[in-house]
Formats: sequence, structure tokens, C-alpha cells
Amino acid sequence: MSNLQWEWREHYRVALLETNPLKVLQLVAAAEEAIFLRTIEMSETPGGKPERQAIADAVSVLLILKRERQSPEGIKPERRPESGKNLASSA
Repeated sequence: MSNLQWEWREHYRVALLETNPLKVLQLVAAAEEAIFLRTIEMSETPGGKPERQAIADAVSVLLILKRERQSPEGIKPERRPESGKNLASSA
């Protein structure tokens, strides 16, 4: 088992838990790089399906984090197409 197998998970965890918006994008980039390096290493060996799925899930979450931090308003609440009202306010 290589260090890269665990390194991407630690970078991912740190990015996910960061509360300082000025640091999040930098930490997301570090996590993406660690994931990229791990996927290169994994391409040289068979198996690893559970880790591949974990990486796919992590990449999806990192993409959401990036979008949220790059948007000036953050994540917007969903709207109902027929009324235009926020779903959160209709509960």
C-alpha cells in the first residue's frame, strides 16, 4: 500500500472540513492533484474498485465545493418551476 493511497484521502478531508473561504480553493486544488497522482498509480495495478468509486465520489464533491466557493452568492436554493418560490421556504 502506497502513501498516495492515503494521501488523497487526507487532502480531501482537509478541503472538505475547511471553513475559511479564502483557503478552500487552494485545498481543493491540492486534493485534486493528490487524486490525480493516485489514479495514475492505480492505472498500473489491477483491482481497486472500491477506491476508484471513492475517488469518483470525492471528485464530485470537490467540484461542488469549487462551484460553491467560486460563486459570489454560494449555492442558491432550488426553485419550483411553476411558482418561482424557494423550496426551503415552502416547508
